[in-house]
Amino acid sequence: MRNALALFSATVVLAAVVLTSGAAQAAPDPAAAPAADRAVGAVAPPHTEPRVATPPVPQPKPFKEAPLSTATGRTAAPPDFGPGERVLSAYHQGKLSRDDAVRYGLGAVRSPRSVPAHLRPTGAVHDPQRYLTYLSMLAASADPAAARTIAPDVTVPGAATAAGYDDCAAEPYDYLGVTYRCRASAGEFLVLYNIAGGGRPGIPADANPNGRAKAVQHLLNALSIAVDEYREMGYPLPVRDGKPWVLVYGVDEIPLIGGAGLPIDAPFVLPFGLNQQATMLVPNGQDDWDYLPRHELFHVMQYQYWDRSDVGLDYLALFWAARSSAR
Repeated sequence: MRNALALFSATVVLAAVVLTSGAAQAAPDPAAAPAADRAVGAVAPPHTEPRVATPPVPQPKPFKEAPLSTATGRTAAPPDFGPGERVLSAYHQGKLSRDDAVRYGLGAVRSPRSVPAHLRPTGAVHDPQRYLTYLSMLAASADPAAARTIAPDVTVPGAATAAGYDDCAAEPYDYLGVTYRCRASAGEFLVLYNIAGGGRPGIPADANPNGRAKAVQHLLNALSIAVDEYREMGYPLPVRDGKPWVLVYGVDEIPLIGGAGLPIDAPFVLPFGLNQQATMLVPNGQDDWDYLPRHELFHVMQYQYWDRSDVGLDYLALFWAARSSAR
């Protein structure tokens, strides 16, 4: 939280510096006007009054990855996901451990019968995107076994053959209740997706001669170009061996077994997801294959400043208010 606030404070200071220096330069110099008792053409005496110095421009500090913090500062107001939600409500009342809140949080909305009866929802969970994001933040400091439903591992597919790519040859992968039958990788990025067809949504089936869907290639190209640009600007994105950064295409809802799921209608980023790092989630129907991945990747960059010490929606509001900074 402190790192994120520092980033915004630096921006405010920089803006103030620009305004202050501009005002200093625009102020008239009283010695420049001819004195009433000085003859026209006479040499003016040397200027002895001190001039206003332009304040120095703050320099950015090198990025250091934030370690897991155990600091106990101001506690954020508990989020409210509606009167029917019971798992996080019990957690905030001190009746449930963090590990159990993460363990039961997703199951309660996907398969209510899989959790203890007193934790089953009695109504729809409000704002499923923030609900998932909040669970993700809790999972970051939970036991790995409890966090596995939110933050499992996923690997890249095998290398392309001489015949080209077959992104759908790997074993299907289940995440957040959806099965993804295709995965494509390039550099440090991985895209999980399905091909549209047979009445099922997904990536358009139009493919390049090498066998890879054109839309998927555009996504990977945009991510690869954007990460180089962001790093050149000074933003961080660590490289972890065997841990690609993942974009999941096709997250339309939190599916509910035996009923209608909780709809998700806009892209967002989990702070702690696949491969235990920030993960981009995109609903079906999004067809901006260039701007959208660049935008979501910038939020992945922002989450690198989170030290995992402040788990609250006031922290989320800080980043959501800054969404325009990714434009």
